[in-house]
Amino acid sequence: MLFWFNRQKKLEEFLQRSPMSDEEFMNMVRLPGDLFKKAAKCYRSKLGEMFRVPPEKIYPDDSFSELARLGTSDWDILEIVLFLEQILEVELDDTKVPEWNLKTTVGQWIIDLLVRGS
Repeated sequence: MLFWFNRQKKLEEFLQRSPMSDEEFMNMVRLPGDLFKKAAKCYRSKLGEMFRVPPEKIYPDDSFSELARLGTSDWDILEIVLFLEQILEVELDDTKVPEWNLKTTVGQWIIDLLVRGS
C-alpha cells in the first residue's frame, strides 16, 4: 500500500510542475532542422500518451526512470521507435536506436536517435 501512495505522490508532484512549451523543449534539446523538430514534438506527445501525463509536463532532462516511477504505464521502446519511423518516414534498425536505459534522459535519447538515423 505504501508503494501505491509513493507512486501517487510522485505523479502529483510531476503534474504540479510548470508546463514547458514545445518551443522551450526544442531550444533545450537544440535540434537543427524542421524534420528533427517535428520528430521531437511528436516524440514528446507520444511519451505523454504512453505515460498518461500531459506532454507539456515532460522536460528534456527527465530520465526514463523518473517517468517509470510515475507508475502510469507499461512503456515500450519498440512502440516509440515504430512511431518515429512513421513520422520520419525511415526505417530505424538496431544500430540506429540508442540504448534506452533508466539513466537516459528524454532529450538525450531523441538527440541520439535523430543523429544516428540521419
